Amino acid sequence: MRDDSTAHAIEIGGEERELVRRLRGGDEQAFEELVSQYAPRMLAVARRFLHGEQDVRDAVQNALISAINAIAVFNEQSRLSTWLHRIVVNASLMELRGRRRRAEDSMEELLPRFDQIGKWVDIPR
Repeated sequence: MRDDSTAHAIEIGGEERELVRRLRGGDEQAFEELVSQYAPRMLAVARRFLHGEQDVRDAVQNALISAINAIAVFNEQSRLSTWLHRIVVNASLMELRGRRRRAEDSMEELLPRFDQIGKWVDIPR
């Protein structure tokens, strides 16, 4: 019978392990590789939660920053893609929560107003 704590553990491969080692060492080229290899999937995940492209990009950017800041504690018991997936899900959820907290003003208040003949009307706001 297998121990449940190791039954679900998937060790990362040599290529991922090398990328993680280089990221931990501050290798800028490794960061570029991380972005080019994993960002498209991360964008797809964020799009499942968020509708605005800017919100999607913000969530992925925040996820990548979080991943780089936490790379030292990545335990290599799961694949790097799985770990990044969880981080981008969390970043997307944080983006949704943040959007709910920000009060949104109606754009109507900012638009110019015109009377029936098309003359601009200055209405105090």
